[in-house]
Amino acid sequence: MPASGPADRKSLDAILERAAADPAFRQELLGDWRGAIQRSFNIIIPTSFTMRFIERAPGVDALIVLPDLQAADGELSAHELENVAGGGGEFVADSTRW
Repeated sequence: MPASGPADRKSLDAILERAAADPAFRQELLGDWRGAIQRSFNIIIPTSFTMRFIERAPGVDALIVLPDLQAADGELSAHELENVAGGGGEFVADSTRW
């Protein structure tokens, strides 16, 4: 899943679709997302790639992911350097239109 091609998008869509309909799978994603995805979809995600699944709390209209904190001197962070050097890609899954 670390890559971001059409097949990976289909996998992510399938995971999110199941999470919307299956409460037990949803709880697995919140606790052990890597194991839940492997058991349910036979997709092995490298331990070097991290994700976090979160639920929108009642009364919250939108979840906003803050950008990475910028270094005061304008230098790139270790995370930014990794991405520039071809490191891990990131998924942004948001079906909210506003």
